[in-house]
Amino acid sequence: MRYRGLWAIILALVVLLFWTPTATADIVDLSNGIRLPKHRDIDSPWGKFPTDAELTASGKNNLKLSYDTFEIGKTKGPAGQIATLYITLAIKNVEYTSGEQNGARGYWAESAEAFLLASEKLSGLAKQVALYKRMLAIANTGNAPATLQAADALLASDPKTYYFGPAQEKRARAFAELGRMGDAVAALKKVTDAPGMNVRDYFSAAYLRVFLTRFLPAKTKDAYEKAEKAFQALLTDLDRRPQKELASIPRLQILMSLGACVRALGRGEEAKALYEKILKAATDTTDKNVLAGVYYGLGDVAFEEANALQARAKTAPELKQQVLDMLDQSALHYLRVLLLYKESADRREVFGATQGAARVFTTLFTITGEKNCETARRAYDFYRQAVDLQPRGEARRLLVREGLALKKRMDAACKEKEESKDEEGK
Repeated sequence: MRYRGLWAIILALVVLLFWTPTATADIVDLSNGIRLPKHRDIDSPWGKFPTDAELTASGKNNLKLSYDTFEIGKTKGPAGQIATLYITLAIKNVEYTSGEQNGARGYWAESAEAFLLASEKLSGLAKQVALYKRMLAIANTGNAPATLQAADALLASDPKTYYFGPAQEKRARAFAELGRMGDAVAALKKVTDAPGMNVRDYFSAAYLRVFLTRFLPAKTKDAYEKAEKAFQALLTDLDRRPQKELASIPRLQILMSLGACVRALGRGEEAKALYEKILKAATDTTDKNVLAGVYYGLGDVAFEEANALQARAKTAPELKQQVLDMLDQSALHYLRVLLLYKESADRREVFGATQGAARVFTTLFTITGEKNCETARRAYDFYRQAVDLQPRGEARRLLVREGLALKKRMDAACKEKEESKDEEGK
């Protein structure tokens, strides 16, 4: 396994992947690959940040936008068709630019403060963009009450703000974190009940409601079956809706959680097929939270397959290499979550991938004859990280015991190895 060479490179990409500018000029990229407004004398490619010349040509204040529709130039359409938008007045604001720069470095508190200052100097859509970015920055600090305040400020800026759905979702997540599930559901209901709500944000809110109320609390077979049915019902409803193609983002979210349900119900192959379907449909704009869930799920599926294969390998030694390959694959999936998508992942995926990595490396240490001390130390380090993520209780106590059992074996094996080296050196 060659992780060392990739480790530093992947870490350097993490914040950059997460904090990509999404709203800095009066140009709109639609989900169908079209950039608006078009200029005959300027080739402004879809998906790339506009140049100064393109911003100058596009002008300012030429975009009308709410949660249901957009209008730019002579083009009108549903708000869910927007993939990315760029607002000239925002990008020309010094404080806004500072907020982007601090966010790119992961300085969330400083980023939030800069966006607040920007919002005080901006108006209209540019102000809403600054408040939206402020909300995201505060949410990344993990301060739920402050996130609620930031979301409320954004919603107060315009009753039909384009960011109505995302703001209510942040409120819902914050309420859920504070144990106020009734308020979380009420926040999401505001989105699904809003007249004319675009199909993308409607199903994003509908998905989050099932995720928070059905999937996250699930512990039993019956609970997972109910969550599975709820996700299936959402997909059925989505497929019947006009403009369903605009809901590609929540569709992938639903498929990801559906895969987690069937995996929890012991249907690993079905889950794997769902995850691979998502990866096949993924693009550069796919929600990183979805990718975190997919790779966490694939890591678990591969680990389960490795364990099943390992049982057969006891009487069929030729299968040992397949077991090692499957464990390597599982480890790489978990590491993708932790090194590429950690900032975007839910706590469930971060803890699951951390615990999974600990168990994969422990298994590798065991089946290779307890000779690779580096693998054992890596496993123990992941155990310590997993324990830190686990709240106090019986599950945490069992995880501590699991980690200490590895440490006892590691200390014995590695001490003997070091003593053997010392003897050879005499």
